Amino acid sequence: MDAAAYLKAQGWQGDGHSLDRTGRGIKKPLLVSKKVDVLGLGIKKHTATSDQWWLRAFDTSLRDLGTGKKSALAQIRETGVNRGGLYGFFVKGEGLEGSIAAAVSADDEASKLSKEEIKRKRDEEKEQKKAARAERAAIRKAAEEAKERAKQERREAK
Repeated sequence: MDAAAYLKAQGWQGDGHSLDRTGRGIKKPLLVSKKVDVLGLGIKKHTATSDQWWLRAFDTSLRDLGTGKKSALAQIRETGVNRGGLYGFFVKGEGLEGSIAAAVSADDEASKLSKEEIKRKRDEEKEQKKAARAERAAIRKAAEEAKERAKQERREAK
């Protein structure tokens, strides 16, 4: 679509003239930049990433790679994260006991089982599933046969 031709068809006089019929409007087009991020309208990129210290540290590490400078990640490992921003409000609290230790010990016991025991248990489960499938198939077949017999008896009764 040719925008200039369309506007001329609507009464525009051409380049150097405003879109206003009286000539009072602006003569140069407004410059609009294309938004390529997904932060939303009105959000400054700095505010959205100001608490992402890890992203900045990674970027500076990549930039300084091979220059001999000490990377930001190495500095963070030594000194820790600065206390500013969102992360400055966190306080290390007391640890709580939970059920994770019990789950870990159960996993340790399971890992102690030998490969033969694991294979034997897996085979037993497969056999149980196979037997259950065969039993369901037999029940379905018996139900179909009973239904067929009932139909036949109704036909004979008529």
